[in-house]
Amino acid sequence: MARELPRLNVILVKPSKYDDDGYVIHHVRGVLPSNTLNALNGLFRDAAQKMGITIEMHLIDETVQLVVPERVMRKWAIPGVPTLVGLVGVQTNQFPRAVDLARRFKKLGAMVIIGGFHVSGSLALLGLTPELQQLREEGISLFAGEIEGRTEELLTDALHGKLKSIYWLGELPDLSKEWAAPLVDDTVARRFMLPYAGTMDTSRGCVFKCSFCTIIHVQGNSMRYRSPELIEKHVREHYPRIKHYFFTDDNMSRNPRWREIFERLIQMREQEGIRITFMMQVDVPSYRIPDFVDLAARAGCSQVFIGLESLNPDNLKAASKGQNKLNFFEEMIQAWHRYGIAVHTSYIIGFPFDTVESVRRDITTLMEVVQPDQASFFMLTPLPGSVDHLEMTKRGEWMSPDFNEYDSFHAAQNHPNMTREEWFNVYREAWRRFYSVENLIKVLNRATPESYWGIFKNAVWYAYATHCEEAHPMITSFWRLKGRTERRPTFPIESRLAYAWRRTKDTVVLSWRVVQLILMFEKIWRATWLTKRTAEWRESVAQVKEAQVQRQQRAIARAVAFFTYLHLRMGQSREAWQDAWHLLKRGKLWHPRLYLSSIYGTMLGVSELMTRGWLFLMNLVLET
Repeated sequence: MARELPRLNVILVKPSKYDDDGYVIHHVRGVLPSNTLNALNGLFRDAAQKMGITIEMHLIDETVQLVVPERVMRKWAIPGVPTLVGLVGVQTNQFPRAVDLARRFKKLGAMVIIGGFHVSGSLALLGLTPELQQLREEGISLFAGEIEGRTEELLTDALHGKLKSIYWLGELPDLSKEWAAPLVDDTVARRFMLPYAGTMDTSRGCVFKCSFCTIIHVQGNSMRYRSPELIEKHVREHYPRIKHYFFTDDNMSRNPRWREIFERLIQMREQEGIRITFMMQVDVPSYRIPDFVDLAARAGCSQVFIGLESLNPDNLKAASKGQNKLNFFEEMIQAWHRYGIAVHTSYIIGFPFDTVESVRRDITTLMEVVQPDQASFFMLTPLPGSVDHLEMTKRGEWMSPDFNEYDSFHAAQNHPNMTREEWFNVYREAWRRFYSVENLIKVLNRATPESYWGIFKNAVWYAYATHCEEAHPMITSFWRLKGRTERRPTFPIESRLAYAWRRTKDTVVLSWRVVQLILMFEKIWRATWLTKRTAEWRESVAQVKEAQVQRQQRAIARAVAFFTYLHLRMGQSREAWQDAWHLLKRGKLWHPRLYLSSIYGTMLGVSELMTRGWLFLMNLVLET
């Protein structure tokens, strides 16, 4: 009798965050699946196979699947089988929601662990902060850093029902080893607008030292990278199921093996027909790396995300972002555009030297001079794990006590030159100006036919978030939902009647805004794609007509020449009539030549009249 393998039930949740009214932000359809869920799905399944255990994997992305712990446990808990619930990829603004979920899952008997950038960044620079210590005391485990090399340890502890309070190792895993690649879960993927899209990091870490960034203290200040062979293997295995990738590296241009990766993708595209496309994050001076842009385009790159951050050199210096040179910006955009690659820039508002007026001037320069295809705007936020947050903590400066506001669209700190209201208003103004009808028409008129629809679709997404939901696009998908009972504990649960009235108003307002958005993009489409195509069609028709006219003119010219020849020959009709007239005057009524000359002269006369008519008409056509 075969021995039954040990079983473990694993539920991985990528939590969302609360809105200002305390409701969880989730939508009917998402845009891009979570890289964290995909990565952990592959690693957990691979580790379980190596350990010889049976693992029941369940993935939930709360941006498109509202999490109600009681329902989740009723649906997926297995009697007699330990259940591990992981709140994964938790950013600082998602931490309050993750904590609330963790406590509820814990009460339902599950082992619970929280990981992500908030836990990792806090432990890296601040140690065990009060909110993390509180979780430890409640029996909720913490996971800091990266899981490669520690997956089996975690699963073994979960099988025995004894999680450590903290999983935290100082060293970072060697990515060049053949770790399991991210694995897309179809039940989650089909809830997104791009179910055929995949995510993968080819490297981790960053070589720069931006003061607002948490990457260098969580993933390291040097580059660690996967082997090009693994990247190729993953692409082959998932093609054609996955045709578009988001390479989530913080800075792919500093991956020491970028050339080999691109060359393998080029070979697959050009020789085997495996034609994937991808977007990636790079730095401003990456376009100056020899062959980088050219090979990226040939490998299938359709869009790059670049951290521009500011057009004020004093701000860039204050943020330790010396690699961004103002004289690079315009040239950089043009370099990527020459290869038909769309450029998406990030721009941070709230650096020390910003003022309301300077931000307005800089946004104008961004739109009219730098001219990126897309822009994402952020309010400067002191994220735990960044130098900014560490220094502010040491100085005792005020920072918002509510981590839910650390989302880059709330003022989580004070600004020296703007009130919090002024800061937020100029931030919102930047979004509205960039994604206005006027600017989007300019952007799309600059686009190539190959990049037009990609930019157009992204603009719809960003404009929907900006104009319809008035939220940041990176937490906005399509058609917002709100669960009545899933509200932040500091807010009361509304009655069904009050909730129904709120949702009715929300739905009416959102529906009206969506109608306006559709009309807005119909106008943009008419002014860009349709206008361009109409002009091209008219030019094409004009060329065809010109060719037809030329053919007609040549035919008419030949006909004119022919009839002119006939006209010259038909001058003989007068001679034939004169001959017949002389015979008639001499009374030779029965002479055969009289009748032959008359018939011949009549025929020639009629032909001459017809020829004159044809010549007149043909000359008229030629003149017109």
